[in-house]
Amino acid sequence: MTRSYDRGRSDSGRRREQPGRSPAAPANKEPIPCTKIDIKLRGTALAIDVLVASFLGSLVSFICFIFLRGIPQATSLVPTQLLVVGFLLVKDWFFQGRGIGKNLLGLKVVTFGGLPPTLTQCIKRNIVFWAPFLILQILQIILAFSPIPWLTQAVLQLFTAASTVYVLIVLPLEAWRASESPDGRRFGDQFAGTGLAESTMDFSHFFGR
Repeated sequence: MTRSYDRGRSDSGRRREQPGRSPAAPANKEPIPCTKIDIKLRGTALAIDVLVASFLGSLVSFICFIFLRGIPQATSLVPTQLLVVGFLLVKDWFFQGRGIGKNLLGLKVVTFGGLPPTLTQCIKRNIVFWAPFLILQILQIILAFSPIPWLTQAVLQLFTAASTVYVLIVLPLEAWRASESPDGRRFGDQFAGTGLAESTMDFSHFFGR
């Protein structure tokens, strides 16, 4: 009687010690059902997103010019470039992982178990590309209040050059990783826990999960 009680107590202890037994845990352990996508197709999707972001930035600048042109230097205080970079960071969150460029080309971003990416995952996935430009835009806002114009210009020019070098190094590396890895996941995907898969065009759900 005592042995069966002790054995039952030890078994229950072992059950309590086993980690990851919450209801959501098995879904998170499912693999990412991603597909190796042709690098030209991925590049075209990225180019479309950049064009859309540039159009949105120009549209915001035009609206600000129309409504704020009577206020001296008001339009220069609107961080339109920051909005452009922000859009490029979260672009994959729209339409449940499809964005705009990927949506038009029949692609989507997926996570564990084939779920759409969260907003945080989208930012992590794209921050690899756009981190220097985000920092540059924040620097421009901060340095706009600097009393030394020549120092401001020197810092911005130096950081712009460094950002360009960064992109020229990181972009080929990411393209190489996407084309050479068996599942087509680049470093940004590995960092965010995402992958790319084929999909149908669907613009019915604007916001992701």
